Amino acid sequence: MGVDRLVIGFGILGLIVGIIIISLLTNISAYFSVISISFVISFFMFYKMKKEELGKLDIIYIYVINILGFAIGSKLFDIIEIHENFTLFNITNTGYSFVGGMIGSVLCVFLYCKKYKLDYLETQSSFFVIYPLIYSISKIACQINGCCRGINLSDSVVGDIRWLEPLVNCIRWYQPLIEAIIMYILFHWLYRNFNKLKTKSIIGIFLVLFGALRFIIDYFRMARLFREDILYLLLKLTLTQIVCIVFIAIGIVVLEKIIFEDKLEVENKKQ
Repeated sequence: MGVDRLVIGFGILGLIVGIIIISLLTNISAYFSVISISFVISFFMFYKMKKEELGKLDIIYIYVINILGFAIGSKLFDIIEIHENFTLFNITNTGYSFVGGMIGSVLCVFLYCKKYKLDYLETQSSFFVIYPLIYSISKIACQINGCCRGINLSDSVVGDIRWLEPLVNCIRWYQPLIEAIIMYILFHWLYRNFNKLKTKSIIGIFLVLFGALRFIIDYFRMARLFREDILYLLLKLTLTQIVCIVFIAIGIVVLEKIIFEDKLEVENKKQ
């Protein structure tokens, strides 16, 4: 383990721990606490899956890099998607996007694996298993915080009727709880089948299922009723939904490649 690697790893870990401590001391937030719990639980799941393949320090460093990618990616994606009038002075008023965080995590894990010559696909496949778990627990935080609200039940039947908002004592979709349940089911299935499926299969299945589920979920979010950006006005799709379409397309290509390789392998055996 090189000295530079050790210094960088502990530097990033110290930065994250410092931010957590400062946040907890200045403003104890149930939302932030649950988010932190989601990453702690997911770390143990990741460790359990990779302890036979990676060294303990690699597991820790990769997971810390994953958190850093999530933090940066989720903030930047939310700024791009929601806050068209963003300035450096209102960065704390922006939210976090899980899809953006996931993209940030994927990129950071890739860079780490490339630099230290680790098997990226094997490592990333494990993250694709635990992403839905992080998502699921994080949505409990959203439920506590009152964010990521669902649309009014009347809107889901009639359509995007803006004059219905706000309504007094209106019934909404329990959006965060529904998302938490759906994503936990996805995590549970992926985790149970992790050792039965090929690495590429895990990646392809995750991209297709997560992309499809998240694409549908966005239709039931309150925020989409008030979008004014050009992208939404032209396509009636949020940036998250467009990214999900890309996820699905990549996943299908990966799965088709696996099917082709399997057929080729069978034909070679016959010969």
